[in-house]
Amino acid sequence: MKHRNFLVILISLIYLFPAFGSGTPDDSSHGHGEVTKFDPAATAIHHISDANVYTLSDGVIPFRIPLPTILYAPDKGFDIFSSGKFHAGEHEDGHFSYNGYVLHHGSVHRVVDTGFPMEGNIEIGHHSFTHKTEEKNGKKVDVNYVTYQGKEYRLDARSTLDGGILGGGITSFYDFSISKNVLSMILVSLFLFWAFRKAAKSYKENPDKAPSGIQGLIEPMFTFIRDEVAVPFIGKEKYMRFLPLLMSIFFFVLGLNLFGQIPFLGGTNVTGNLTVTMIMALIVFLSLTLMAKKITGNIYFGCLMYQFL
Repeated sequence: MKHRNFLVILISLIYLFPAFGSGTPDDSSHGHGEVTKFDPAATAIHHISDANVYTLSDGVIPFRIPLPTILYAPDKGFDIFSSGKFHAGEHEDGHFSYNGYVLHHGSVHRVVDTGFPMEGNIEIGHHSFTHKTEEKNGKKVDVNYVTYQGKEYRLDARSTLDGGILGGGITSFYDFSISKNVLSMILVSLFLFWAFRKAAKSYKENPDKAPSGIQGLIEPMFTFIRDEVAVPFIGKEKYMRFLPLLMSIFFFVLGLNLFGQIPFLGGTNVTGNLTVTMIMALIVFLSLTLMAKKITGNIYFGCLMYQFL
């Protein structure tokens, strides 16, 4: 009975803490006396987006884990420090700048206007960010500003390689930081390495015993993907060539999605990031192309050219 009561209290606290930090009128007003309509979709996207700080709770008892920040600006070189220097607060907005960089909605931005202190830790206060819509190359774009001592300073977001299609592009700095998504991938990869290592050790030490523990969890999924996906679609003769790649991607995506469902671990959404899915697609494309070239020789490229002509 005591254990049951403890679980009820624990689950209640897990869901109670985030509720206090997302979407009350006080949050929307940002201290300026303006009450805006609560947008649940925007709130959800904000909490699952990638960030330079790992927020476990944004409620009554906020708990955030600073992450390594690695920034490069061609005109000043590398800056390597902890995102804790931004002193992230509500909505993952930093209350301090560091060397001309600020933290807004969990992402690092760089101050590009002159007159702003570009060295050291500078306090910028709470609710210091504003948003404006401006015309750029005939398109409306959102521009962020930070207010310091009553003056607004324009901010640059980090560089992206989308060519402007998704609203990004090359800016004044590059961000190579270990972000929330990167940390999640590292943690899931380490867990999968441990799980498969332990399962392999169990198979080696007890080859004639029925699977149990982590071995019993992995084997049914592994067998299902092999028998119901790999063999029917690739063929019995060639499926073993692709099985390591297929299983790696399957368990990696499964692990990330399950990890993202844990509410008290930040609700990460790694596979919802276009960069992650694009890289996995590129790995599959290159692997299949090289394997097809190895098996069929130049016939594979000839078939490709025939399809395009």
